[in-house]
Amino acid sequence: MTISKCLPEFKPHTTEKSLILNPGMMHVLTYHLPSVIRMHDWSLLFSLNRDGYSHISFFDKLEGAEYTILVIKDTKGHVFGAFCTEEWRSGTEFCGTGESFVFTFHDGDDLQISPSSGEDENY
Repeated sequence: MTISKCLPEFKPHTTEKSLILNPGMMHVLTYHLPSVIRMHDWSLLFSLNRDGYSHISFFDKLEGAEYTILVIKDTKGHVFGAFCTEEWRSGTEFCGTGESFVFTFHDGDDLQISPSSGEDENY
């Protein structure tokens, strides 16, 4: 049995179907988001397929978005990413909060979360 079948029934509403995350992955990932944003609708703000490879376009599309989920699927099919709690910006300083985390999926929708260690303020 996959872990997503053991979680409370909630599936986020999305503006369009994800090319990377299946409904089970979205369900289990939503469970780990802070409760204040767990019920927010999901909108695809940037996609390499749609928006190209420009980092300028990336920052333009994400302008004003405080909470984002970055999702990557590599050439071997591994899915991983990060939940980010501050607006994206170009710079040399770390940003984020203790709610930020990185994640990876194993064997379908089995999610591994790596939360902030709390040892420093580098997120």
